[in-house]
Amino acid sequence: MTAQGQSVAKAAIAHEGPSLCCAWSGDGSRVFSGGVDKALRVLDWASGQSMSLPGAHAQPIRCMRWVSSARVQALVTGSWDGTLKYWDLRQPQPLATVQ
Repeated sequence: MTAQGQSVAKAAIAHEGPSLCCAWSGDGSRVFSGGVDKALRVLDWASGQSMSLPGAHAQPIRCMRWVSSARVQALVTGSWDGTLKYWDLRQPQPLATVQ
């Protein structure tokens, strides 16, 4: 925020259409975005580097949530294709897909 109370953009995640949802990782180091382009996009907040997982879903990604427990830390995405996908972002394929 500036001294005049105006917000200042720090980063942006580009999609090839409207973004429908976003979520933060548990530690706040990454932000995730999904939308009508069916791609899951990830922005590393510290480095400003972004990554895209094109074809993450067959239809638009409509919701997402970071899940953290003693056993797993994953991003869960839900799509209009009727699937939930669990992502460990250290690998390009989902851990699991649930219809």
